[in-house]
Amino acid sequence: VVAGGGAGNAAGGGAGGLVLHQSASVVAGTYTVTVGAGGASVDAHGGVASTARNGNNSSISISGVDTALAGQGAQGWDYQPSATDGVFGSGAGAGQSSTGPYVGGGSTSGQGYDGGRGYPLKQIGGGGGGFTEVGENAADPKAGDGGDGAAATATLYTGAGDISSTVRGGGGGGDHHYGGTAGSGGAGGGGAGSVAGTAQKGGGGGGARGLTGVAGAASAAGGSGIVILRMLTSDYTGTKSGGSASAAGIYTTLTFTSSGSYTTT
Repeated sequence: VVAGGGAGNAAGGGAGGLVLHQSASVVAGTYTVTVGAGGASVDAHGGVASTARNGNNSSISISGVDTALAGQGAQGWDYQPSATDGVFGSGAGAGQSSTGPYVGGGSTSGQGYDGGRGYPLKQIGGGGGGFTEVGENAADPKAGDGGDGAAATATLYTGAGDISSTVRGGGGGGDHHYGGTAGSGGAGGGGAGSVAGTAQKGGGGGGARGLTGVAGAASAAGGSGIVILRMLTSDYTGTKSGGSASAAGIYTTLTFTSSGSYTTT
């Protein structure tokens, strides 16, 4: 279960949280699948408080399977991610701050990592956190890289058969208003500076170059999430709303790139 990534702004957006539940017992019924969208693009603001553009949670209504928490959207140049903004899978990077700390946003253990620091007084954004790595702190003249994500088969899943070898959950890279080097997006769909996070990977959006009203100042959106279920083909009912099914060996994999449902008997 992968949540939507946060949008960039001055800094990189945080990756959507990733939850792998290795097994779950279900009773007959219909289970609702929610796939979170990525955070929307927003201008990079200088000297004006901006509203963070957070991703959205993803979930399936099976008892015991945690909700994947949205990636945090980055704020403007003179602001850092707010601790009161919500609870997120991975934290956004921070912009600069002339008045206090400029730390990145916080994360949820097991779902992602914190965002990187911004560079003070130089308008250089930190990288957004990824599923397996913190966002890189900004330096002068380089913005922070986004933290890396992971593939379920490579890092998380130890049972028989593949869930997915696709790397997901990369944080967005920060950018630099004064023409320095943009941060790279984290492996797993994180966008580099001013590049959107990858859809269906929960990647964080890259930070923006420029201030409000400056050409090219629009930041990059976060990537949408995904929900993947795997079951024995002998148990697959075929009763679903949305999603696509594929069989390999004794397993059927049901993939949702938008919200839907699956019914068991």
